[in-house]
Amino acid sequence: MSVEAISEFKPSPAVYRMAQDQLESNKTRILFISGNPWDISGASNFGLDCVWINAGGKVRDKLPYGEVAEYESLGVLLQKLAQPLS
Repeated sequence: MSVEAISEFKPSPAVYRMAQDQLESNKTRILFISGNPWDISGASNFGLDCVWINAGGKVRDKLPYGEVAEYESLGVLLQKLAQPLS
């Protein structure tokens, strides 16, 4: 997907709406994963479920955030997703 088609850029809500539209899905069915705090801020404020891959153990930037899960690596997230629900 490219934001060039809408001439908007992150963290504009239009960027995340574009993804929702192109995936033909409700935002409640999308999991947004990124290592970039600006991406996570924009996506979580749009209402997407978000996972921040905080590989360096960084302190969050002073940005507005919705609810965000945080893992130290993609491998840890994948292990968590592979576990059976309890």
